[in-house]
Amino acid sequence: MELEDAMIWGIVATAPLFVLLLIIGTPLFLALFLALAGGVGTTIYVYRKRNAKP
Repeated sequence: MELEDAMIWGIVATAPLFVLLLIIGTPLFLALFLALAGGVGTTIYVYRKRNAKP
């Protein structure tokens, strides 16, 4: 087996795994980001609403 063939097979074998990781990882990251942003936003909103009234 040539080195080039081995590299090509390596890429072919690794590509689906990488794509799967990307497909699983992106929504997970987005969900985490949205949850964090929502939590911080809610905290700021509640804090400001509470401090608005004297």
